[in-house]
Amino acid sequence: VAGKAAGKVQETPHLDSGDVVPVKISVKLPWYEVILGGILYIILVMIFAYLYGVMFTYSSPPLRLVPAKIVNDDFTFSLVDGFRCDPDWRICCCSWFCTPIRWADSVGSAEVRFMGFWQATVLFATLQAISGITIVGFVAFLILAVMGRQRIRSAYGLPSGTGSSIFWDILTWLFCPPCAVMQEALQIEFVETEDMAAKEPLLPGDDGPRAPQQQTFNSASPAAAGASAAA
Repeated sequence: VAGKAAGKVQETPHLDSGDVVPVKISVKLPWYEVILGGILYIILVMIFAYLYGVMFTYSSPPLRLVPAKIVNDDFTFSLVDGFRCDPDWRICCCSWFCTPIRWADSVGSAEVRFMGFWQATVLFATLQAISGITIVGFVAFLILAVMGRQRIRSAYGLPSGTGSSIFWDILTWLFCPPCAVMQEALQIEFVETEDMAAKEPLLPGDDGPRAPQQQTFNSASPAAAGASAAA
């Protein structure tokens, strides 16, 4: 028995003086550094949001590739249509590199009026920063994004509030948030309904957009309007 026990003893490998022993080091930032980093991130987002409003909110040119038709049961544009940079690069680049700002521009638009632009920017950036720290923050961030997407659906008469629409919106935001932002931005910029609310800033006590009717391409895009009329 003693011999068997002795046979189970593993010898420690001999290490020469030149051998390198790997050591696992776990670095955890102090809580105050995490909070400071989140605050700096939010401030940086606010600065870029101001620059976005000054430099990138001019009217879009007409679409070069107009969708064949407007569907009434889903978003008119696909999740990857934004990569075409049609009619220009702003929606694509801002969705990927300034996600909180482009999202806030969409949900704060006169068509959707989910919340004001600055309110949406701060809330999105805050929850985005917290989501990397705690699971509660991640869940809150996901809920906010899905609520905004559901509001866009409601404003355009698309299926909303159903288990199926919520499920697909959750999956979209889980696997590709910038793609979701691009799709939502294209819908708002280039599709409108006949009964869209007047384009004005969101005011306190506003009940939101009126019930939408038939969708059409935005009349600000002559090519799109002509194609829609021809169809």
